[in-house]
Amino acid sequence: MIIQSCSHLKSVLDPSTRQGVIKKAIEELTPIAQTFDAVAFCGNSGALVAPIVADALNKTILLVRKSGIDCASYEMVEGAVASRYIIIDDLVCSGKTLRHIQRSINQHHFAMSECVGIYLYGNVTKLTENFKRVYKINLLNNT
Repeated sequence: MIIQSCSHLKSVLDPSTRQGVIKKAIEELTPIAQTFDAVAFCGNSGALVAPIVADALNKTILLVRKSGIDCASYEMVEGAVASRYIIIDDLVCSGKTLRHIQRSINQHHFAMSECVGIYLYGNVTKLTENFKRVYKINLLNNT
């Protein structure tokens, strides 16, 4: 039984569906794993998926904190410096999280890092064909 949650969290709170999400991400990212050094994420749902995928691909992680949230660290970004990273997130609505992750990584000691794409484990079918032009980032899903 799952406690009430936002629709985008349901797939990662249930262990059986979370395992499927992670397995699919690993399968889709393995062929391009040589193109990036780290996996960046932000938020609770990302914390349930991205580190496991990063471990399976032998990549470091970049944890990007949401702004305005109290936590045990003063650092907005924590992790190993990487020359190229991808973002793993559940979905894209406004692009605000994407911009926050990229801006935070660039401003906090990782200015030379390049975001090479985003992998979405949420509902990708709602995305338009103009994704790359609108968000200025490569979509890494095999859709």
